[in-house]
Amino acid sequence: SLLSHLAAPRPATCASPCRVEVITMAASAKMMGLLVASLLGVAVACEDVGNVYLASLLIFGLLGGVLGGVVVVLSSVPLCCGVMKGAARPIAVVSIIVGVLACVLPLIGAPIAAGGAVTAVCDSDCYTDNSCTEDQKQALHQVLSAYGVIFAYTLAWGWLALILGIVAASLGCCILCKCCQMKDTALPATTTPPVIGQPVA
Repeated sequence: SLLSHLAAPRPATCASPCRVEVITMAASAKMMGLLVASLLGVAVACEDVGNVYLASLLIFGLLGGVLGGVVVVLSSVPLCCGVMKGAARPIAVVSIIVGVLACVLPLIGAPIAAGGAVTAVCDSDCYTDNSCTEDQKQALHQVLSAYGVIFAYTLAWGWLALILGIVAASLGCCILCKCCQMKDTALPATTTPPVIGQPVA
C-alpha cells in the first residue's frame, strides 16, 4: 500500500530519488485537492455557471441533430423520390460535408463549453478567493472537457447528431454511386421501319 511504501526504510544510496518521489506524490495530491475544490465551486457556488456549461453542450448537440436531419431530408429527395436529379451531385457533396460536421459538433462543443465555464469560475465573484492559477485552469478545463464529451453524446442529444450525420453522409455517397432513383435509365430501343423500295424501270 501507499502508507507501507512510504514507511518502509530506504537505503542510503537512494535518498535523493526517494525524496523526489515523495515530493512528487505530495504535489500530485495537493493538485488533486485543488481540482476537487474547483469542481465543488462550480457545482455549489457557481450554479449559474454550471447551467450555462450544460446549456452550451446541449446547443451543440441539438445543432448537430438539426443539421443532420436537414441534409437527410435534402439528400432523400433526389435519391428516393427522383426529384431534383440535376442538382444531385452538389446535394451529395453538401450532405457528406454537413453529415461529418454534425457528427463532430458535440465533440467540438465540449472544450468550448469547458473554456467558458473555467473563465466564469476563475474570473468572476462566484469563486471563493478568485485566485485560479494556470495549472488549476488547465486541470479544470481538461476534466470538464472529458466529462463534457460524455455528456454531449448521451444526455445532450449528441447521439442523435451522430446517427443523423452518419445517415446523411451515407445518403450522399449513395447519390454519387447512383443508387436507387439515381440509376441511369436506359432509353427504349427504337426500331427502324423497313424501307420498301420501288423497282427501277
